[in-house]
Amino acid sequence: MSSYSLPDPTGPRDSTLARMLHQRKHRALLLYLLLLTCWPWLHDRKRPLEGDVWIRALTAKGAPTWSASTLSRSWADLAELGLVTKGAKREGRLIRPAPRREDAAADYEFPGGRRDRFNTYFALPDEFWKDELFAKALLPALVMLLVIAKETNSKEEVWFTYDGLEDWYGIKRKSPERRGGARRALA
Repeated sequence: MSSYSLPDPTGPRDSTLARMLHQRKHRALLLYLLLLTCWPWLHDRKRPLEGDVWIRALTAKGAPTWSASTLSRSWADLAELGLVTKGAKREGRLIRPAPRREDAAADYEFPGGRRDRFNTYFALPDEFWKDELFAKALLPALVMLLVIAKETNSKEEVWFTYDGLEDWYGIKRKSPERRGGARRALA
């Protein structure tokens, strides 16, 4: 018998992604994805990246606009969500953010090839950044892309109903339904 149990169907199912979607934290989600993408080389870097570097990396036609204040607000949003630790390692005017796990329960650890159901991971293709796909996806589509990527990590396809998304991820039916999130994530 596995120690894994199904969630309490009467309890709240709000995932971190659902909170970001409902609070409209598009910039914060993009920044978190970029931080995770860069973390393999960034964690050993002697100096933290300057804000201008983050802004340039996230600036693209069609993407949310970035400035020093929106970058700062996005770091604060990620800290509030428990997705980064940033205050402990300030170096002059620069911060050295470190990612936390996607469920905000612990510090981020490199996947290291683990394949059990609790440590599955996926990698966004380089085209996500190089072809500026991150700029083309509305927040609901980006959330659906991440959910589908997670769910199809060990299988070829997944079937969701709108109600199932709410039951398992806390994503309200209207988000993918009205805004075309599911359709745009797959286009």
